[in-house]
Amino acid sequence: MAKDHLELIPPNQTPYAWFNTKNAVDSAKLVRIILEKHQLLVMPAEVFGTKNGIRLTYARDEQLLRTCLNMILDTLGVSERL
Repeated sequence: MAKDHLELIPPNQTPYAWFNTKNAVDSAKLVRIILEKHQLLVMPAEVFGTKNGIRLTYARDEQLLRTCLNMILDTLGVSERL
């Protein structure tokens, strides 16, 4: 749904999902907006010494994860919902 903004890197036996942000998306700015708008904390790539990405844990129940992913879609201006 957000392929113009994010690219999911398949997790490798971790409870985290990593999304590369497309070059036009500043991951540090995106994380600040998500936090301010939805009170949802995701980690920007800069915390891990890189750029253009966000990390979130998916070790949560499915409904909460769906809600949080929809918050990210909303912030990116994607009208479709999970």
